[in-house]
Amino acid sequence: TGSGKTLAYLLGIFATIDLHGSSVQALIVVPTRELGIQ
Repeated sequence: TGSGKTLAYLLGIFATIDLHGSSVQALIVVPTRELGIQ
């Protein structure tokens, strides 16, 4: 709906991960493929 939910999730993730790390630090799980594409 364009309410900024994606941005809210991404800001939280970017604030906690180490951008120079080489391991998986975040995993985003969505209930449907359509939501994942968005």
